[in-house]
Amino acid sequence: MRVALDAMGGDFAPEMTIAGALEAVAEYDLEVILVGDRHRLTDALKDKRYPTSRISVVHASEVVAMHEAPSTALRKKKDSSIRRAIELVNVATGEVTRPVSPLPPFDAFYYVPWPGRGSYVFPLVTWGLQPGQYQLRFRAGVDPTVHGAPLWLR
Repeated sequence: MRVALDAMGGDFAPEMTIAGALEAVAEYDLEVILVGDRHRLTDALKDKRYPTSRISVVHASEVVAMHEAPSTALRKKKDSSIRRAIELVNVATGEVTRPVSPLPPFDAFYYVPWPGRGSYVFPLVTWGLQPGQYQLRFRAGVDPTVHGAPLWLR
């Protein structure tokens, strides 16, 4: 499995996100793509021991700060680490594509606040859908529960 990780997000990033990625790679059969400031990420990785074939870095020059509204920041900061990580996810299959792969076009981000669990941001392709209400169904992480959230298109 391949995972795209916004390595600049969260408290004490990127050190803590890198530590989690390295632990996950050691425990599971994963390939992790760290997305963020290449210089900070490579500097944080330089003294670590890890399988270099399973950890890679994709540069993003911008970071979304805690005080910024996620939907606004995702639209305005085209080179943010969270947006680059989202763009690596193939909308059609949910699989993470390699950075050199052509990325599927999407026209909207959908933000779902999840009390007690943080939030989820989904890239969506809505072309061809009629205006109206839809039910967005998703799974989060390793939790097999299918969650639902309303989606309205104008």
